[in-house]
Amino acid sequence: MKRVGAPGAVFGESSIYHVSFEGRPGLGGFDQPRRQDLYHLLRCALLLNGVDCSMFHGWVSSVHTHEHLARTVRGYEKALEAMAAEGCFRGM
Repeated sequence: MKRVGAPGAVFGESSIYHVSFEGRPGLGGFDQPRRQDLYHLLRCALLLNGVDCSMFHGWVSSVHTHEHLARTVRGYEKALEAMAAEGCFRGM
């Protein structure tokens, strides 16, 4: 996200990672409304880049190889780059 200038954070526990355009939530949850439109665009952009993942989170499993992980990271990077190029993050 930082490399392409997308706002937010990726964080997780155990084998689950979360993608948030609002940043990491505090104990009270998100203090800004969630941008459902951005999460939908991310999911579509991921699919166009060969990654099938939930809009808000994903899982890493012991069956995933280093190549699977590298392909997923590349897919996210390309998806976020496309969203940035379309101006999806302006004003955030």
